[in-house]
Amino acid sequence: MQDNVKNTDIKLVMSPAPHVSDTDTVPKIMFGVVIALIPTLLASLYFFRLQALGLVVVTVGACVLTEWAFQKLRG
Repeated sequence: MQDNVKNTDIKLVMSPAPHVSDTDTVPKIMFGVVIALIPTLLASLYFFRLQALGLVVVTVGACVLTEWAFQKLRG
């Protein structure tokens, strides 16, 4: 059984995937996310008025508070 197997040394080259690029940064991607959410925010404000605004304010506040807490924990 071992006679059929050839021992070859294959050298693989490690390189980044073709879809990974240097130009995309986290702030740039997050800016795109915020831009994409603007129509949803406007529609929710149109249909639900102050309840939607209150939800957005509470959610953003909780996110900022959580980010602040984790930054304090990390030092």
